[in-house]
Amino acid sequence: MTSNVAKVEEMKAIKPGLRNGSSKDVELPKIGQLARTRLRAALENFNFTETEIEELKSKESTKQTFGLNLPLLVDGDDDFEKVRYYADPVTINGKDYWLCSQWFESSRQKLIDWLDKYESRAEAAPSESFTIRVNADPVVKMTPDGFTIELSFQLSAGLGE
Repeated sequence: MTSNVAKVEEMKAIKPGLRNGSSKDVELPKIGQLARTRLRAALENFNFTETEIEELKSKESTKQTFGLNLPLLVDGDDDFEKVRYYADPVTINGKDYWLCSQWFESSRQKLIDWLDKYESRAEAAPSESFTIRVNADPVVKMTPDGFTIELSFQLSAGLGE
């Protein structure tokens, strides 16, 4: 199993010189190439919550986050202008979405900032499986009106168990 840190390093290696503070001597790829490589890799390799996916599908949220005039992602079931989205879908959490292809240089820094923020979050995530065990000891008490059940819980957690 590849760790989150390894995935992040792999994505960063797709196109060097894309992070903040890059040397001006480095020839940067076009913004669309950055979206097709590094953004696609981030979307496909990390788990997103339903809330995060809905934000990426929201025109308003996408405008604020990336400076785009269209939603970043659309469902295949949605009515959308196919010419404004890449033909090959991106698979996120097992579901196919189409990724916006309408990128402009003015959005480059916002895209890089989002990628840096998300990749930092992924680097901080545990790379091993995480297990939580719940032990409950029920206590049944008889009362004149019937019975009650009391539960007390003990939680334990650990990596890789």
